[in-house]
Amino acid sequence: MQPLLLNGEIGAEVFATKYKKPIEMTQERFESLWQSSQNKRGFEEDVYLHYFWPYCPNIDIYKDELIKTYKGLYDAVLKVKG
Repeated sequence: MQPLLLNGEIGAEVFATKYKKPIEMTQERFESLWQSSQNKRGFEEDVYLHYFWPYCPNIDIYKDELIKTYKGLYDAVLKVKG
């Protein structure tokens, strides 16, 4: 059994938009979200994530699973908002 990189906050970032256009989840963007800064807590500070991924994982490996898991939720949210 392997750990799953499933996290609601990561899912929200995968489906993030700006001016109603999707923001692409690139490795560079994911790494910036993974690392903490003075202004925000990064995913690296999540105990579960840090235990299984002490270093930022390659988001391309997990992106399809994140989309499959959270797409229904985000479609429903957009339907209610729309």
